[in-house]
Amino acid sequence: MLLQPQIRLKSITMKQLLQCHRPQEVLAFCKACNNYGINHSCPKFNFSVQDWLSQYRYATLILTTISTEPLIARRASLNAADYNSPTYQKYQQTADDNIYTRLSMYAFDQIKDKLNKRLLALEGVADNIVSIPPGSCTYCEVCAKKQGKPCLHPSKLRYSLEALGFLVSELLDIFFDYQIDWSRRDFGGDFVTISALFSIKQLENSLIENNLSDINLEL
Repeated sequence: MLLQPQIRLKSITMKQLLQCHRPQEVLAFCKACNNYGINHSCPKFNFSVQDWLSQYRYATLILTTISTEPLIARRASLNAADYNSPTYQKYQQTADDNIYTRLSMYAFDQIKDKLNKRLLALEGVADNIVSIPPGSCTYCEVCAKKQGKPCLHPSKLRYSLEALGFLVSELLDIFFDYQIDWSRRDFGGDFVTISALFSIKQLENSLIENNLSDINLEL
């Protein structure tokens, strides 16, 4: 089964984006995550996030949503064991072991990996563009930071909006009028990712849309 994400873009200034910068609030969530302190794409950082952000003037936010409605009719035939993913393996000790949890993590990993490649490629369309992918870096099975070593793939190392201290729920509400219902534990909510491109000059949305239009979720 192929599911096509709905992709929505919002071009804003960095000043507008900084309305949702809540580093201390977000850091509290990061500290509860298994990746905290052991993944190069996650806090703690050895640089000033504020100084790093000041390099850029614009942000193109990229919201991807995948409706779970097509899965509801097939729910009885879905087997949770068929949908293992790196994210589920990392969080299986604390995650609910049900078909919705497994599918949402499986979907997240697929869309994240596809977006990462496309966003990195889009960095080449102009000078001074950096991609902001969803989630933490998973290029290595075990991040070198866990052994206190430098990143093995520094040319691919990027940081998510959450890692940089942005409160994603607020960002989605303000710029997309979209609210995530965190209480949902079953089919009905969308599979959601949020990513971005930061730049010095404002980017053409059509260029980004053309590069992302054929991304899909394979189940």
